[in-house]
Amino acid sequence: SSSGRSSGKSTNVAAVTATTEEIDSETEATTEESTIDTDVRITIGERAVIIGGVSYEMDAEAYIQEESSSTLVPVRFASVAIGGGDVENADNSSMVQWDQATKTATITVDGITIQFTAGSNVMVVNGVGITMDNGVKAEIKDGRMYIPFRALGEALGVEVGWDSTTKTASYSVK
Repeated sequence: SSSGRSSGKSTNVAAVTATTEEIDSETEATTEESTIDTDVRITIGERAVIIGGVSYEMDAEAYIQEESSSTLVPVRFASVAIGGGDVENADNSSMVQWDQATKTATITVDGITIQFTAGSNVMVVNGVGITMDNGVKAEIKDGRMYIPFRALGEALGVEVGWDSTTKTASYSVK
């Protein structure tokens, strides 16, 4: 539960959700240590994301996928945020690799590898295919890859929450 207060610090993160055409496996990546050690909150229809009490702004907002009633988030920003990486340089993060040919995002955090393929309701966690709940599928929207917030959190072993009043999805790290 949150008091609703934030640190007051706001960082503008320009272009953290680059288009899929801009992201490919050839992109130079900054090497980051990944550690899941902070809470993350994303509210539907807002660009602000709260990471460890600090507000950051994405250039794309989370939304609810109509077919599955699931929260979808930009793959790079969400992965880097929960992985404890440098969200201000998410487009250059080594935590997420993009394969344009297969439309697959590969996320590596704390030794866990998760793959989401656009149009598929199966995520692959450390080589094992897992069908995601409610028929949710990763998808490309407006040139960006979006993945299910809940599926990513569960694959990484963090507690996933949903506040239907504020339409806020959260990752809680104990």
